[in-house]
Amino acid sequence: MRGKNKQGWGNLRQISYAVFCSRDGLPLFYDTYEGNRADAREFPLLVERFHSFLQSLSGVKERPKVTVIFDKGNNAQTNIELLDRLNLDFIGSLKLGEHRELTAISNNQDARWVVCANPDLEGVRTFSVEKTLYDKTRRLVVAFLPELHTNQRKT
Repeated sequence: MRGKNKQGWGNLRQISYAVFCSRDGLPLFYDTYEGNRADAREFPLLVERFHSFLQSLSGVKERPKVTVIFDKGNNAQTNIELLDRLNLDFIGSLKLGEHRELTAISNNQDARWVVCANPDLEGVRTFSVEKTLYDKTRRLVVAFLPELHTNQRKT
């Protein structure tokens, strides 16, 4: 199928894929789908298939010990409700425009910010806050990445 990609080329044949990996990057499950189908529409189908796959492996109906990580393109109320219903932990990205009050917090002067201890995250500062999203209180982690900030200011 012909699909649109981020480079704007709509005339190329394209396939899309989703991969669920272990913490160490070992692929556990994957699926492919037609390139003209939106990721956001495929997301719930893929999560359901992955959840079924994990249950078939374990042979029990208990909650799998996984965390689903996704970008803001899949952040929709129906997708979050699905993750809640399946009792899956998740980390998702939020749309900046929907949480402007968090962007107004100074990254230099507010005492909530904590410097990340991991050497790979040098200079990164974070804080967490609870907020009601999709009818449930959730913990949000706000991060300031100086290198990303500098590069975005240039462009």
